[in-house]
Amino acid sequence: MKLGIIGLPGAGKSTLFEALTKIMQDEASHKPEDRLGTIKVPDDRVNRLSSMFTPKKTIYAQVEYLLPYIAAQKPGHKGDDTAWTSVRTCDALIHVLRNFKGYGGEPPTPLGFCQTERGNDLCRSAGYRKTVGATGSGSEKRSKN
Repeated sequence: MKLGIIGLPGAGKSTLFEALTKIMQDEASHKPEDRLGTIKVPDDRVNRLSSMFTPKKTIYAQVEYLLPYIAAQKPGHKGDDTAWTSVRTCDALIHVLRNFKGYGGEPPTPLGFCQTERGNDLCRSAGYRKTVGATGSGSEKRSKN
């Protein structure tokens, strides 16, 4: 199985790739190319069947993780050099979302998203409304319709 890792810059795609595959990349040897890591999935059932039938070769399941290199494109560039080109051959995608404090900002939350103009419209259409408690702090609750 081949899984592609996608997400916005700074979301933690490389960190997730390195945690899953245990393949670390030095900052000095950073090359502009896709990274592919393969891990074997050990299974006791395969070992048991292999000992029962004694095949010439035992093959375990493998999972491949693809971290595509995304080059910065110039405005008006009409090419097929996007992240989607690399992940077209993948069986599934892992979409990484940032959920940690960024540089000089707060971590993203549904409350913060609902306070933006676009998020306010989406949250309102999804049935979320802002409520004010006794302390005066706002919180989001989903209205039951």
